[in-house]
Amino acid sequence: MSLKQPRIFHVQTIQGRAGGCRFSRTMENTGEKIKSVQDFNELGVSFENYSRENILQLKAKRLNWKLKIYREFVLATLSSLLAERKQSSESCSSQFYALDAFSCTGIAAIQWKKYLQGDVHVTAADHDDICLIRQNAERNSLTCSQWQLDPSRVPGDPKTLQARNEIFSCRVDGRSLMTMESFNFIYLSPYKHGSTCLEPAFHSLTSGGVLVLVVPDLSIFARAPHVVRREYAAQVIKTEYLKEMAARIVLSEAARSAAKYSKGISVQYVVSQEDYLLIAMKVHRGQKAVDFSLNNICQLLHCRFCEERVFLSNQLAPHDDPYSLLTCTCRSKNLGKTAVILGPMWKGCIFNKDFVENLTKEGKKLGLSAKFFEMASLFLMESICSSEPEKTNSESSQRKSKTSGETYGKAFSDCEISQCKLTNDNELNKLSEKITVSSDRPDLVPVSVKEAPRHTENQDCVNLSSKRKVDEMEEESLSKRQRKNFDEKTELPNIPFYYNVSRSKKGVTHKLNNLVKLLQTNGHHASRTHFDPCAIRTSASVFQFTQILD
Repeated sequence: MSLKQPRIFHVQTIQGRAGGCRFSRTMENTGEKIKSVQDFNELGVSFENYSRENILQLKAKRLNWKLKIYREFVLATLSSLLAERKQSSESCSSQFYALDAFSCTGIAAIQWKKYLQGDVHVTAADHDDICLIRQNAERNSLTCSQWQLDPSRVPGDPKTLQARNEIFSCRVDGRSLMTMESFNFIYLSPYKHGSTCLEPAFHSLTSGGVLVLVVPDLSIFARAPHVVRREYAAQVIKTEYLKEMAARIVLSEAARSAAKYSKGISVQYVVSQEDYLLIAMKVHRGQKAVDFSLNNICQLLHCRFCEERVFLSNQLAPHDDPYSLLTCTCRSKNLGKTAVILGPMWKGCIFNKDFVENLTKEGKKLGLSAKFFEMASLFLMESICSSEPEKTNSESSQRKSKTSGETYGKAFSDCEISQCKLTNDNELNKLSEKITVSSDRPDLVPVSVKEAPRHTENQDCVNLSSKRKVDEMEEESLSKRQRKNFDEKTELPNIPFYYNVSRSKKGVTHKLNNLVKLLQTNGHHASRTHFDPCAIRTSASVFQFTQILD
C-alpha cells in the first residue's frame, strides 16, 4: 500500500526480534513514515532500526536480525587479531585500521569501538545517508566524525588519529573506499553477491590482514546455477553437501582475486547459519603464498547416483579413466554418464584450529552468547576430527598398499598422496648429495632434483673438500625448508564434505554421536558438522558409510 495516499491506520504494537524489544509504529493520514518508539539492543549497544525522517527499503532489508551471531563472530575475530598483534614482536605504534564497508545502521562498527576502544581505528561506510550511523553512535556515547576522502592521498599513509570514543563515517561506496585506502581488517556484508567486492578488498588489505565476508542467499547454488556461473565462474548442481560446496566455490574465487595482487589466502573458519555463510580468511603477500593458495583450487568429480565425490588432481593432461577415481560401482550398474565435474573450488582446510581456540578465549572475555560457544565447539570438533584414531595404524598401511585408483576415491586421498611423496625424502637427499655447486656461483642452492642439471655442468671444476662443506650446508637448509613446507601443507589434514544420515534404510534411526563413535572404532576419522545437523564429516567412503548405517 502506498504511503502517499491519505489513509487512516490504527496504532499497531508488534514484537521485535532483538531481545524481545517492543516498539509501536503509527501511520497517520498525513503520510508520516515509520518511527521507532523504543530502541533495539544487541551486545550492550542500543541502536535505532529506522530513520525518523525517511526510510529506505534497501536499508530495511539489509539490516538482518539473522546476522546477529555473525556480528559476534566478527567482534571475536577482530579482538583475536588485536591480541595476536600485541603478543607478536611487531611494532604496535601504528593503529589497527578496521572497515565496515556496508555499515547500514553502523551497529557492527559501534560494537567494535565500544568493546575494543582505542585499540582499533574504526571506519563505517555506506553509500546511502549516514545520518543514522551518527545518531546510533551518539546513543552509545560515541562521537561520529565525517571523513572526507582525498584522491591525492597515497594509500597506506597513516590516517587521522582517532580518539577512544570516536568513529569515522564516510558516505561512499565501499568498493571505492577500499580502492583508495588500505585497511588491516575488512567486514563485508553486501545485500547481494559479494563477488564484485573481492578484488577491491584484497587490493586494500595489508599483509596479515583479515577479510570477513558474508555470503547471502545460498539457495542460488541449488536453483540458479547460471547465476553462480556468472558470479563465481563455477559449475554447480544440487547436492547433500551444498553449503560447504558453496563456501569452497567462494573461496576459490577469493583466491583468484587475491592472486591478481600477489596475495594468497589462508582460511580461518567458515560459519553456516540458515541461508547465509560467514567466511574469514587471512591475507599473505608473496609469490609462495599465491602459488600455495592457487594449488588448492581444483575441480570435483561427483557421482549423481550415490553422491560419492573426489577432487581431481591439478594436471594438464586429461584423466584416461576418471570413473576409476571413484570407489563406487555406479558406472558399471547404470548406463550413460553417471558423474559430473563441478567447480573449480577450494580443496584445502576451512578451519584453523589455533584460530578457533583463540576465538573461544576472546569470546569469554567479551561475554558473548551461548550460541557462539556452541558453534565454536563444533568448529573445534571438525578441525580436530582429522587426528589419527587408535586403530588406524594397521588400516593405514593397508590403504597405502592399495592401487592409486582406489586411494583416489577416498575423501582423505590428497593428503595420503602427499604423505607417500614425502616418504621418498631419503632418496631425494641421496640424489641431492650428487648435485654440486660451481665455485664461481656459491649462491646457487639446489631446490629439487629437477634443477640438478643446471648445477652439474661444471662438476669437474669443483674442489671435493669444499663441495662436501657446501653440500652439508645445503642439506641442512633444504631439510629446514622442506620441514617448513611440510608443516604448512600437513598441519591440518583435510577431510572435505560430509554425508547425510538419510542414507539409512526407511524406519531405521541412528543417533549421530553413536555413529561418530562407531566410525571411529572402525578406524575412520569422524565428527559432527555445523553445516548440517543430520550429517557427519568422515573419511570413510560412501560404501563404507552405508554399510555402517545399515
